[in-house]
Amino acid sequence: MGTRSTTYNTLALLGLWLTPGPAVHAQQGSPSGIAPAEQAKAKYADAIRHYTAGEWKAGIDLLEEANALYPNPALLFNIAYGYEQLGGRCVDAISAYGRYFAACADKACPELATAHAKESETRAACIGQVQVETDPIGAILTVDGKGVGTSPTTLNLSPGPHTLVASKVNRQDEQKLVEVEPGKSQFARFTLPPTQPVVPVAPSASAPEALHAVAEAPEPPDRTAVWIAFGAGGVGLATGGLFAALTSSAVQDRNRANADFIAAKSGSRSKVKGLDDDARRDQLLAFVGFGLGLAGAATGATLLLLEEQPEGAAAGTTPVAGPGYLGLCGSF
Repeated sequence: MGTRSTTYNTLALLGLWLTPGPAVHAQQGSPSGIAPAEQAKAKYADAIRHYTAGEWKAGIDLLEEANALYPNPALLFNIAYGYEQLGGRCVDAISAYGRYFAACADKACPELATAHAKESETRAACIGQVQVETDPIGAILTVDGKGVGTSPTTLNLSPGPHTLVASKVNRQDEQKLVEVEPGKSQFARFTLPPTQPVVPVAPSASAPEALHAVAEAPEPPDRTAVWIAFGAGGVGLATGGLFAALTSSAVQDRNRANADFIAAKSGSRSKVKGLDDDARRDQLLAFVGFGLGLAGAATGATLLLLEEQPEGAAAGTTPVAGPGYLGLCGSF
């Protein structure tokens, strides 16, 4: 059947080239001066030689080039035939038959009936149909990740599993896995529900109370007096430390002067007395500084302990004591 069809189309094509072609092909051909029809005829002859040798892909390529130079339905018929012989290219064969039918729409093609029969055989052998409908219509369809148009439509698919996905704006996507069987048709329907709108959450009954509670939260206590007391205590302790150092220095000077006086080396009794007075004065100021420092620290600690805490809150500070120390522990 295939050899007879190929021979028949050879004679038909040669006969066509013996008659004047359309005006578009009567123009000058390639830059070499060879008319397009003659170039197509030469490529066709090479394609037949490849077909005879079983080199179907090379023959198909030459027939496609010939058809581009000088379109002829017989070339498309032989292209479809070549795809049938390749194996595994039935989809391409059906596509070529479709091009052949389109080319024969306005002219008499002697092999039209044969082409319809061959196309039906090829389709039954390797193609399954899936009729797709969606609600709503107009959904974008993909098969195995490749776009195939919009719904509703009929898909021609190769046998085996295929993943169909329907999607539409403001609708939830839906996916189906279909098992396509050669020569059979099946139905796939998608229902795409609307995407869930974002609904504002109504405030609960307790929300106003919570807002009111936040608005009326107690302000943090004013601890200005506390920090002033601690600051004064720090200054007092620093002052006491300074005068304690001066006292030590004055005592050393007095002792040296007194030793010199007793040994009658140098100095006088009045100098010793003056240094002794300086030492006593510095010592007194040191005691006053330490006393003021301790009083300031004690005052600040007392104010912290007496500070009112918000209702339900834990105490901010806790006094701690141990061998040789006394202090506060907590948050300030």
